[in-house]
Amino acid sequence: MPRIAILHPDLGIGGAERLIVDIALALKFYGHDVDIYTNFHDKRRCFDETRNGQLNVFVACSWFPRNIFGRFHALCAYIRFILLAIYVVYIGSKEKEYDVFLCDQISACIPVLRRTQKPILFYCHYPDQLLTKRESLAKKLYRWPIDVFEVYTTCLADRILVNSAYTQSIFEKYISSKIPVDILYPTIPDQIVSSYSNENEKSINFLSINRFERKKDLKLALHSFAYLRTLLNSNIQSIHLYIIGGYDERLRENVEYYNELVQLANELNLDSSLVTFVRSFSDEQKRKYLAKAHCILYTPRFEHFGIVPLEAMQAERPVIATATGGPLETIINNETGFLCDEPLIETFAKCMKEFIDNKNLSKQMGQEGKRHVNEKFSFKPFAKKLNEHINEILIRKNNSKENSFLLLIILFCFILLKKNMRDIIYITSLELHKSLDNIEKIRHRSYLVDALIQAYELDKHNHFRFIQPQLATDNELASAHDRDYLDFLNFISNIDPNHEQLYKEQMDFYKIGYECPSFEQLPSFCKWIGGASITAAKYLNRSNNNIAINFFGGWHHAKRSEASGFCYINDIVMAINELRKNFDRICYIDLDLHHGDVGM
Repeated sequence: MPRIAILHPDLGIGGAERLIVDIALALKFYGHDVDIYTNFHDKRRCFDETRNGQLNVFVACSWFPRNIFGRFHALCAYIRFILLAIYVVYIGSKEKEYDVFLCDQISACIPVLRRTQKPILFYCHYPDQLLTKRESLAKKLYRWPIDVFEVYTTCLADRILVNSAYTQSIFEKYISSKIPVDILYPTIPDQIVSSYSNENEKSINFLSINRFERKKDLKLALHSFAYLRTLLNSNIQSIHLYIIGGYDERLRENVEYYNELVQLANELNLDSSLVTFVRSFSDEQKRKYLAKAHCILYTPRFEHFGIVPLEAMQAERPVIATATGGPLETIINNETGFLCDEPLIETFAKCMKEFIDNKNLSKQMGQEGKRHVNEKFSFKPFAKKLNEHINEILIRKNNSKENSFLLLIILFCFILLKKNMRDIIYITSLELHKSLDNIEKIRHRSYLVDALIQAYELDKHNHFRFIQPQLATDNELASAHDRDYLDFLNFISNIDPNHEQLYKEQMDFYKIGYECPSFEQLPSFCKWIGGASITAAKYLNRSNNNIAINFFGGWHHAKRSEASGFCYINDIVMAINELRKNFDRICYIDLDLHHGDVGM
């Protein structure tokens, strides 16, 4: 399977970090070998998957300072990330050679990663140059080379993904309008957030989930809540506001902004009976607060995407947000929540009052929100699209001769579909891909073929059918090979490589060695290879009008009692034996530049 290294600056509990975790889970879902590298990972302040062993997380270069005397945060972040990339390329890759690199937030690492000549996928949450203010000439001069470097390094990626159409438009305006950029919406895995009932809550609860940063405009939640109280009469049932968010005491802005919010709450006469602040939280705590909430307040303006509205709707909670940025693509106004225009404080408060006046509104909008998220932002479509991007950039990096050959066979498929209205049976499965990856010489080739099939949309043709292969039985393998040979393949696969020398005479006899080495999964590999071609033959036997294709067969060098030319078993002979059950004559054509050993 392709080995993928993910690089992320700070693996905390923000939206970008949630996306990185989901990307890693999606890639593992498709069988990829995934490692995450980061400059910082605090197990007290992170997502469960990164600390419970579900994902491999490696921390490196955390020794480099985050700032210099409280300044140069961007420069230090760039240097830290470059150092992380150097570590991955020159240390991490020595232990495990990666096939794809995926990075996000900071593109400065890409020139280092390119030295591996492996494909690089960059996920742009938002151009970094737009995340800072330039209030002085000194700040403008300081940022200018950093901004130029960001544009240059971003354009070096083999593929660029963004989180929304809004970010895509910003990218084209400030980075490049000539580079194709694809949208991959973040997702909400089903196991992350579930639905809860809040019917037993004594108060109407509003919830804000955001990091304690000024750009999140959490003061809007406080002002709106205070204004809401002026709209209610004294007999109304109690209301409560929960403000929970990521908090890192190392970050001065987090500390300062939290204190500002507490001070503002006091000025607005919002004591602890009305407002609760929670600094950092676990997944279980977040589920608890979502269970209490009747509505989620999402206050950032021009947010690049925003994962919180998706989490809220997945938990059947409506969302009130500004009519800007990402929420315009995730929230359906008046159906799954409310999108508010200026004046924001008054508009937010009036929308909040709707949930007090109409007791059923939260449930109605919540159910519609869950349906909307499941249709557009669920995990499996996200994982499928991401996997397609990985396969496509692997294809582009493959050598031109192999690509030409793969295109030729896909063209052959296309012609068959256009010229014939007969069904085409195409043999493939994830298990077959994994088995083929045991042969170093052809690693990834099976994925490339499937990716091309999908790229040319042949799989959408009415007469094109994907069929999963069945494992070959022992008797089916024995139809082409001596049982002594098959027994030895099973035996030698269980022997420690350090002890193989003890069986050198037998290995030489069966030609197991240099070009056909033993490996632990050899028995299952033989059964998948043989089973794929036999499955194709069985479908042909069922109907004389079908065409069956197994691009992963053709191991024509294996002899009855010998391995040869990277071939351990001869699936062609097995398929011919199966076809002879239904057909008297069979034509075998070998297109290889050198002859096979089918008849030997």
